[in-house]
Amino acid sequence: MSSRPPNQASKRRDPTMHWIVRASRALAAAAAFSVLVADVVGAQGVTTGAITGRVTDRQGQPLVDVDVEVVNRSTGYASSTRTRATGLFLVQGLEVGGPYSVRVRAIGYERFVRDDIYVRLSQATHVDAQLSAQPVELAPITLTVGRTADFTPTRQGVAVQISDTLVRRVPTFSRDFTDLLKLAPQVVYAAPGSPAASGAGAYNRYNTITIDGANQSERFNLNATGGVPGGGANGKVISLDAVKEFRVMFTPSDVRQGNFTGMLVNAVTRNGTNEFHGGATFTYRSNEDVAGFDLVGQDLRASKFDVKQYGFYVGGPIIRDRLHFFVAPEFQHRTQPATGPYYLNGQGFNSPAVELDSLTRIATFMKTNYGFDVGSTGPVDIDNPLTNLFGRVDFQISPTHRLVVREIINHNDLDAFSRNIGTYQTSPLNQNSGFRFSSNEFTGVSTNTSTGAQLYSNLPGGKSNELLLGYTTIKDQRDVPITAPEVGVGVNEGGTVRAVTFGTEQFSPNNLLKQKIFEAVDNFTIPAGAHTITVGGRFDHTHIFNNFAQGTFGVYNFPTIAALEASAPNGYVIGYANSRRDSDIPADFNVQVYSLYAQDQWAVTDRLTVTAGLRADIPRMLDKPTQNDTLTNALAAAGLPDVRTGVAPKTVPLVSPRLGFNFDATGDNRNQIRGSVGIYTGPPPYILLGNAYANTGLGLVRLSCTGAATPAFTLNVSQLPTACAGQPAPAPGQAGTVGVNINDRNFKFPQYFGVSAGFDRQLPFNTVLTVEGLYRKAINGVLIRDANIKGPRMVGGQPYTDRDGRVLYADTMTNVTGPSPSVAVTNNNQRWITTLRGAAFTEGIMEVTNQSKDFNYSISAQLNRRFSDRLEATVAYTYIKSEDVQSFTSDRAISNWRNSRQLSVSHDDLITTTSVFSRPHRLVAYGTYSLPWAGTSTDLTLYFERTSGVPLTYVANGDLNGDLFAGNDPIYVPRDATDPAEIQIGTGVDGAFVQNAAAAQAFNRFISAQPCLDKQRGHIMERNSCRSPAQSRLDVSLRQSLPSYRGHDLALQLDFFNFLNFLNKDWGQIKLPTINPSFSQQAALTVTGRNSGPLSQSISTFTFDNKLYNTTTGDPKPFEGRTTGSVYQIQLTLRYSF
Repeated sequence: MSSRPPNQASKRRDPTMHWIVRASRALAAAAAFSVLVADVVGAQGVTTGAITGRVTDRQGQPLVDVDVEVVNRSTGYASSTRTRATGLFLVQGLEVGGPYSVRVRAIGYERFVRDDIYVRLSQATHVDAQLSAQPVELAPITLTVGRTADFTPTRQGVAVQISDTLVRRVPTFSRDFTDLLKLAPQVVYAAPGSPAASGAGAYNRYNTITIDGANQSERFNLNATGGVPGGGANGKVISLDAVKEFRVMFTPSDVRQGNFTGMLVNAVTRNGTNEFHGGATFTYRSNEDVAGFDLVGQDLRASKFDVKQYGFYVGGPIIRDRLHFFVAPEFQHRTQPATGPYYLNGQGFNSPAVELDSLTRIATFMKTNYGFDVGSTGPVDIDNPLTNLFGRVDFQISPTHRLVVREIINHNDLDAFSRNIGTYQTSPLNQNSGFRFSSNEFTGVSTNTSTGAQLYSNLPGGKSNELLLGYTTIKDQRDVPITAPEVGVGVNEGGTVRAVTFGTEQFSPNNLLKQKIFEAVDNFTIPAGAHTITVGGRFDHTHIFNNFAQGTFGVYNFPTIAALEASAPNGYVIGYANSRRDSDIPADFNVQVYSLYAQDQWAVTDRLTVTAGLRADIPRMLDKPTQNDTLTNALAAAGLPDVRTGVAPKTVPLVSPRLGFNFDATGDNRNQIRGSVGIYTGPPPYILLGNAYANTGLGLVRLSCTGAATPAFTLNVSQLPTACAGQPAPAPGQAGTVGVNINDRNFKFPQYFGVSAGFDRQLPFNTVLTVEGLYRKAINGVLIRDANIKGPRMVGGQPYTDRDGRVLYADTMTNVTGPSPSVAVTNNNQRWITTLRGAAFTEGIMEVTNQSKDFNYSISAQLNRRFSDRLEATVAYTYIKSEDVQSFTSDRAISNWRNSRQLSVSHDDLITTTSVFSRPHRLVAYGTYSLPWAGTSTDLTLYFERTSGVPLTYVANGDLNGDLFAGNDPIYVPRDATDPAEIQIGTGVDGAFVQNAAAAQAFNRFISAQPCLDKQRGHIMERNSCRSPAQSRLDVSLRQSLPSYRGHDLALQLDFFNFLNFLNKDWGQIKLPTINPSFSQQAALTVTGRNSGPLSQSISTFTFDNKLYNTTTGDPKPFEGRTTGSVYQIQLTLRYSF
């Protein structure tokens, strides 16, 4: 039972039937009200498409009350309507694809039939009929047409449609449709291999993924997931065989499209038809040769690499023309090597920064003296089995109503482990990584179950209604192989102290996340003359339970191997429940969002369509965190009143008006001008708000001890000390902590203003030229700040700065000697409080609030040819600029505060600089072509991309600005690194300073080798002002079909990933930062001391990381190509269909 007092937090809630019934009743009432009050150009569904048009006589006069029937020839489903006074008709809620037939019949006129019409997602296909008077019944006029280009009045904002042809043919590593987001010209990634795509430079956790319009996003939105349930275990949403096509939207004018501020991805699934169809797929990649042929490049052959994916799909009728089914299960067995350096048979691979003798010394000592196996230094296999189950049933209840029920069940496991050459972090609050022994791995286990039901109703008078209900459960947990503290050891290699880590990964003990998401949506559409009116609403309830018991197995730091052998740690961190009840650690809270909207799509003329709408989203936090009165009172006594942990953001309606237009400039559907302007509202990653529920100082508390206060070393997690050396253990409920999290009570969900414009030109050979521009500006962006910081140190009314112009927060900076020399900082005068219940309050008060500075824009031009005459192809160039105050790349607020904004100005100076999501230049080209043969075919598919490199900032290990957060201060770029009067590269301070001339000269060459640094000589580096080299990639797929036998087809497919590297081992290399390829900040320097004298004048002593240059020649090595993406891989696929 919780110890939470009833006056401190509301009762916990689940999205039970209580909420479901209330939401369903509210939406049903709204729909019924709409029908009663409205008896009145083609709107389109969120998850479906529509067919619209005008029926006239030969003189162009509208024909009224004409019967129009639309039939899906694959399923037999039929819908009918009658024309309005203007001759317009509209049939909505149509399954994407086809083919459809449109049949028009009027007394006294010849019949009209148009076949082979295909409906596209969220678009209205136009079919106009002109009837001739005919007193005698004759055979109908029949027109047969193919797929049309994307010239439709409903296309207004910036969006990209990925066709079924591309979904089937473009090669993917994981058979995951989200891999194909790369086909959208505006999509970029913060880093190669990153799971989360950025929409035109926006924060990559602002995206929403839907399947058939129902949410399939991971709302807590952990960094590793990419917003996909189970993404932390490399999971995928559904089998690729279940996806029909999908749409990527950035600025839709349709107010029904909401709940995002980055990009909205909506995939529609395949359905059964009146004929039984099915198939099976098997794919294989391995580092073992096949018939003497190597399937992967040399760098992937040393350790086990094996991927097998297999699945099948089948669909057909249960009752012809009424009831159909479709299922698509898929399975994966995958083993691949962990990234980073390792040793095998005494030989180092991927440039280890720590000698094998040092690693062996650590392992031998721990085994001999503690009986503890630290694990292997060799290659580590990453196992990643996946199970994806999908099923769907379609039921034509009547000519008016169609019901779709869908079920997704996914289970994923992933061994998580990597190594790098990171330097040793002296503060135990900063996690060490570096060369990790295999005991430091963990396994992520994820389960996702999602149920959705949709009822489509075509009502009299052309009215239609779409009702959606969805319920999703997501469970993510971590399993650890051992129970022990995490131990970091410093190893001096050539003057640079590297990190070695073993023991239980500190963020993994008892790590459990559970989410329950219920949503209900209802949209009612009313055609009224030239207007199509839509009203609707949405209800969303999310329950979060997150047990993030960081550090509960303890963390110890040893500056040297000798210190480890002497059992003399110099840093310790422990996390534990203040009450001593582990049940008080989890964050447990509920969020509801109510949405109401209405819009009018007005066909002003046959050539101009305008859409105007208004949407209101009302987020509501149902629970409040526990109030910590001790903190509130301590801050009030220090002069900072009314800071409370027990507050939640207020309930405030967020209004989103939108306006869009589409203009047929020449009246022949060959030149289309379109645009949109509006506001977009979406949820933040709930993990950012959830930090405040877990870190109040009353649930999980964390103790940090350093130096002589570090307690004795133990591997027994049940005996870990809860006090620093020489201090008594606090009584239950009386412990202090290193920091807390709060949410601003005035915090608003993210809102962005967006404006876009586009021009489409129909060219010969079924080719379309498209030029688009997009601009977005934050109204309510997210900001994380430390509310415990008063401001920088002030001298004479001005911020105190060092000799390089860096704003300082430090009172003193004192040299710390020893095997890992450093600089200790005090800044008590710049913080409101420095201790809480006796514990050093070093991590402050992380507050989630808002700012309105972020912006991004993009301009793209593309040539696109839809599939016809066996060819589909696209070539596009996009320029993207994105600036933000902070680039969030971590999960915890404290990590985002530390890593998202490398600055030399005051923390209060909210300037924008280049975002990590900004990759300015992107050229993408892809296409597929079918070569016809007698009785068979050969399909060739190509994908090419060239993209700007990833942004990066060179920082220094240590705390240069004295704000108590180390490793995030950008370096000063010296005019001459060999001049000790400007910067000291070497050892010692003052008169004891000894320059490392080779390192100083290497640092000079390192700067000169990068123009981004060379032009900043004499200045502190600007955040993200450097980039890794541009990256090129070519993937090739070749599919050969065998002769068909009685409707059974077999095809063999060969996929070349990084075909350039296959042609030449030096081509296709992805060059990433040498120190840490996964993060934008690179620790090039380490501060080891500071000369005496005023902080505004004294010079610091640094070491230059010896992995950034060749120690023999001095040649700079800022980038290395050591990712698996730099090595070619060949995938074999066998496909069967019937």
